[in-house]
Amino acid sequence: MADRKGFFARLRDRWRARRTANREVVYEPEPTEITTPLAEAEPAEPDQQSESVESLFDTSDLLVPAAGDMFDFRLLPYFRWTCSTLSYTELRERVSGLEPGARAKLVRRAWTVSRHHPPEDPAGVEKAINREVRPGWCYNDGKHMIWCRPKVGVRLDPALRDLVQPFRLTERRMREEHELRRLKAEQARALTGVWLDVIAGLEELGELRPSTDGAPAKRELNPAQLQFLVPFASVLADKEFATMMGGLQEARQSGTRVLADVLAEATRNHERVGLFEFANAYDKALSSFCQHMGLEPFSWVDKATAEQKKDSA
Repeated sequence: MADRKGFFARLRDRWRARRTANREVVYEPEPTEITTPLAEAEPAEPDQQSESVESLFDTSDLLVPAAGDMFDFRLLPYFRWTCSTLSYTELRERVSGLEPGARAKLVRRAWTVSRHHPPEDPAGVEKAINREVRPGWCYNDGKHMIWCRPKVGVRLDPALRDLVQPFRLTERRMREEHELRRLKAEQARALTGVWLDVIAGLEELGELRPSTDGAPAKRELNPAQLQFLVPFASVLADKEFATMMGGLQEARQSGTRVLADVLAEATRNHERVGLFEFANAYDKALSSFCQHMGLEPFSWVDKATAEQKKDSA
């Protein structure tokens, strides 16, 4: 008999231990609240006969601290209540009394999550909090079991938003200006290229390249021709671009005209003393230099002629 009694005692102890392990009930301060085990899957959707209430009794935000305890996250809570044994009206009446406790519980759950997230990451903490409270919990008064399934939206701390907003606006403005200028540069490049093709075709400048892939034949200009023609073609493409190219042309010419004048003077001096071979060499060098630097062709001739007339006068 003693052995049989010991067997039932062990069986009873094992049964009690199994029930305790399967429940894993966590009791919060609310005596009527049963928390869904964290290891348990999300509760199944209620059947079609269950009533559902979306809680909108209190729309005020909830505050939970961010990492560092200097700023808060503002939670926009949303509760979905379901019960299969209450009508919609009865469930709504019950929910109005349960919601304050649900909001407090949501804050406690979210508090432990939010403290690990920086204040500038509301999207990350929103995802983490919703993952934490996804199973939900229920309230049981012995007759009715009401499921509460919360979700939250998270917004940035207003103080942090006021601090960061001017910088974000400046950053946004810079990005938009950068994109606009990039588009204008691409347009100026394309239109200038089109007008260069037109001028090269009319003047028959450059080397004619055969067409490829059905595209029309195109003339390829050398660097000297491009330096000379681009400032003129840019006028037809974009005013700001034309102004810049004109300034570049002036800067290039201001430094090279001095050397062109030296070559022109050397040509004239050698012609006066009869060294025509040297004069011819200087003349070719001057012509090549003017063409390469984008100076107006033979502008030095007009200048030299004007100076000679001035000296003779």
